[in-house]
Amino acid sequence: MRSILKVFIPVLVGVSLVLAWRQMFPSEETQIQRQLSRLESLLSRSGQENVLERAASARALGQVLHPDIKLKFQHATGDYELNGLSSLQEAYLQTQMRVPEFELSIRDLLTNIAESRTEAESRFTAIVRGRSQQGRQDFREASEFRVEWIKLDGDWRISFFENVEALQFQ
Repeated sequence: MRSILKVFIPVLVGVSLVLAWRQMFPSEETQIQRQLSRLESLLSRSGQENVLERAASARALGQVLHPDIKLKFQHATGDYELNGLSSLQEAYLQTQMRVPEFELSIRDLLTNIAESRTEAESRFTAIVRGRSQQGRQDFREASEFRVEWIKLDGDWRISFFENVEALQFQ
């Protein structure tokens, strides 16, 4: 019994140290995954949020998005482009009024980190679900997205965001 404990305890300590190290110093890919998870939670809403919660979510987008972000959005009705964090936050608040229920789910993430370790590109499939203001229209759409990242003050921020194929919902 003692011999098992002599082996088991050092192995347990070693595994704990490795896990603690990985938590304190995550890989670049893990950091980007966390930022995308944060983006998912900021953009997803149940429709029960009050005005202050919506404003806080819009402000928190600044922790994920680069100040000079460029967003290109293809839709069945045309192409749209937004430049800059403040215009994106404003558009975000406006869409919250028209589409109070919204869910973003990111799948099939593939990330490439540049050799400089300050730039990266991600591609993923996002499933978008929502309901319009009066609940008249539900929508669900899956699309492929491409995202460019820049490391700013030690954090990965989205500098460019586009959907690769046009979304069809109205």
